Order: sequence, then structure tokens, then C-alpha cells
Amino acid sequence: MNHRGLIGLVEFPLQSNYPIQVWTWRSEVGFKTWLFVLMGFVVSCASQPSDHGPEKAPLVEEKYRLTADRSAFEELRAQVPADKKIENDEAALTKQWMSDFQFSPQAVRDKFSNVVSKRRAEFQKDMDRKRESFVHKERLDRDQFSKQQDQQRAEFRSKKSTSEQNKAFYEDIEKKRKDFYEGQREQRDQFEADMRDQRKNFDDYIHEKQSAFNDDVRDYSKRYEEHLKELELAKQKREEERVRQQVHPLSTEE
Repeated sequence: MNHRGLIGLVEFPLQSNYPIQVWTWRSEVGFKTWLFVLMGFVVSCASQPSDHGPEKAPLVEEKYRLTADRSAFEELRAQVPADKKIENDEAALTKQWMSDFQFSPQAVRDKFSNVVSKRRAEFQKDMDRKRESFVHKERLDRDQFSKQQDQQRAEFRSKKSTSEQNKAFYEDIEKKRKDFYEGQREQRDQFEADMRDQRKNFDDYIHEKQSAFNDDVRDYSKRYEEHLKELELAKQKREEERVRQQVHPLSTEE
């Protein structure tokens, strides 16, 4: 009997698109089995290009997100990716209000509105703080620059100088002044652009979550109404059973 030949092929799937393929080959001597491992991947898993492209930056900081407090589960969720955690926490915020029909649809809407209002207030407070900080620094820089120029003028005037030196000095002073204020205008424009982007991102985020919530609460309203009908039907049946027992009481002798 010839024992030489291919016995089989086994694939071990990895997190890569390139599995390890193991070919089993049997030799004649002692019928021992030798495994020749053919590595079917060219690049490591870590260097594979993503099918989804670069990760999309979140619209808002984590503290502005409409999420439930899930700190108690943090240890259990240690292996969950950060973006998935946030997604789960956002879903948990509203789902916990719509479980077991504990709250009416209107109560759920009120709770969501309160959370949104708190996040808006927190966001606005941070935006105001950033503006105050920027304006404060802008004013300090302007005052410091003005003092430096006054000092330079005083030092220059304390010395004798020619008309050409006067002309060169004051031209240089004026150029520095123009450059400084132009720089401040550019910084102000960039600051205002950043603030507009942050506000737009926050508004887009709230709009996105509001739309998703509206869909969820519409579905919940239907289920809530069905639940109330079931409760009412069960109540009627209990009442009918109570009346029936009063009309036809069970015989104690039976």
C-alpha cells in the first residue's frame, strides 16, 4: 500500500484576510506525518489597509455626548473599542427609559429634552469660557506690545539721531505695529472660524441624535399603547372573573 501523498488541507482563519494554510503530507518511513505550513499572508494584520478608510473624527467631545453613565460596567467593557463604547452608551441613555414601559412616551420626551438642554448649557458655558480666555489673552498681548513700542520710542528719543535714523526707526516701528495687528486679526479670524465649526458640529450632533430619538420614541409610543390595551384587557378579565365568582361561588363542600 502506497502511503505517499497529500492527506489534506486545513485552514486556520485569522483576523487577517490571509489565513494560514496547513498541508498534511505522509511519508513512507514509519508512516510519520510531516506538516508543511505555508503562510498565506504577505503583510501583517497590523499593516493591512482598512476597508473603511480613515476614521471619521467625532463631531463633539465626549462630555457633550448624550450618553448614559456606564462607569460601573467599565471593567467588563475593557476590550470594547472606544467608538463602540460611546455608541452603546448613547443607545443606553434612551433605551433605559423605554424598557418595561416604566415611563410614558411624553415622560421619555421630557427626559430627553432635559438631557439635551443640559448638554447645550454645558457646551455654551465652555464656548463662553473659551471666548473670554481668547479676549483676555488678546488684550494682554496688545498691552504688552504697546508698552514695548513706548519703551523703544523713549529709548530712541533719549539719544541723538540723524534724520535718516529717525526715518528708519519710525518706519520700522510702524511696520512692526502693522504686522502685530495684522497677526491679531488673523488669530481672531481663525478663532471665530474654529468657534463656528465647533458650534456647527455640536448642532449637527444634536440634530442627528434628535432624529434617531424621534424614530425610537415613535416606535415606543406604539408599543406603549399596545401595552396599555393589554393591561386594560387583563383588568377586564379579572373583573369578569370576580363577578362570575360572586354570582356562582364555588361550593366549599366540593
